[in-house]
Amino acid sequence: MHSHILIGPVTQLLPQIQRYSTKSPLGVTRRKVRLLRSRELTVEQGLDYVATWNSAMLIPDDLNEAISAQFKKRLPHYAKL
Repeated sequence: MHSHILIGPVTQLLPQIQRYSTKSPLGVTRRKVRLLRSRELTVEQGLDYVATWNSAMLIPDDLNEAISAQFKKRLPHYAKL
């Protein structure tokens, strides 16, 4: 996880926004949910929560697309939610 404090124009956010736009929509949504939920949990509870999410929500199509795109040196194309 990255933590940055940005001072200055909003355009400084563009590289980070572009990076997230190449990620699986479901993965980005899951990350947001986990971050929000982790505020209420201890570290151990948070790790258990993430492990449960990861095992229950693994989407083979997104994973296959990510791996295929990496090998073919192209951007992945994920299905919409």
